Amino acid sequence: MVVVVCVVGACQLRAAAVWNLTSDFSIQNGNPNGAWTYGMVVNSQFQSYALNADDGNNRLWLPVGGVPQIGFKYGMPANGVQSGQVYLHPGPNGQACVVQWTAPAGIISPVQVQGQFLPGDSGVMQVGIFVNGIPQETTPYWQSTDSGTFNFALPVAAGDTIRFAVYGGYAFGSTPLQVTITTTNPVISGFIRRADGIPVANVQLTAGSGLSTNTAADGAYSLELTPGWSGTVTPVKAGWAFTPANRAYALVTADVSDQNYLAAPAHNLILGCTLQDGILLLGWPSAEGLRYQLQSTTNLSATEEWVNQGVPFPGTGDVLTTNVPVGPEPIKFFRLQQLDN
Repeated sequence: MVVVVCVVGACQLRAAAVWNLTSDFSIQNGNPNGAWTYGMVVNSQFQSYALNADDGNNRLWLPVGGVPQIGFKYGMPANGVQSGQVYLHPGPNGQACVVQWTAPAGIISPVQVQGQFLPGDSGVMQVGIFVNGIPQETTPYWQSTDSGTFNFALPVAAGDTIRFAVYGGYAFGSTPLQVTITTTNPVISGFIRRADGIPVANVQLTAGSGLSTNTAADGAYSLELTPGWSGTVTPVKAGWAFTPANRAYALVTADVSDQNYLAAPAHNLILGCTLQDGILLLGWPSAEGLRYQLQSTTNLSATEEWVNQGVPFPGTGDVLTTNVPVGPEPIKFFRLQQLDN
């Protein structure tokens, strides 16, 4: 799965880590199953189920005795559960049936938690979400009666748990649950502009290890990083200097915005010349966003004025050239004047 992130004019695709209870559910991968653990509350402690089964309509995780249980229905709809749904059924004494998600190492905080408990069968149950807590023993982060929709961002660290529980009843207690937990890679973003506020496009920002991006037409950039990345981001464009020249970061685990740079034209003006068949060919490197006025004089004294040779040349990022006929002057000097657009 990918999600789209925009920074006012600079959009890019961001890789997302996604945990989906329904698509991840399995009785083949053990328990825990990746970040998911299927279990119940016993003596005020969370305990994972040791048994699994397939009855031809449901794939189940359950304890000795059969309930509470968590199932994935793939057969005919029954007991308020549709085919393709994961459901929780509490125990005969109202014991909580629990799906636990555990934040893995290297997790990027926060995570987005969204989903819903559906009404399911006719029994009225309690449904709740517990963060690093035990259902029926600690205060729920979110709670409802029988059903409800949730959608919230939650700061997490490796090893933190989010427990989704159905409890407080038994008879006709099958309750479908849909959960998606999502996190994205961190992004460093900002703008690159000149001192007069004009944006500078096509500046490459590099972070090493193949990580790079370019500024958009409005000067905005968005650089996606790997979790926990440390290093230096450096803006680069021929003919330009940047303040600061780079930015250093350590252990980036969340988005960092307003990382702006000031751009200014900066390059050495080297005017080359070649004389051929009475024509003087002049050339010099140019930068986009600048103009170059060629000027000449026959006297380098302080009182002598430099005369413009035609109109300014717009910079292209490549070498500019022009032909100047050789006149009767015994000597002639040329220079370039750099102009902003």
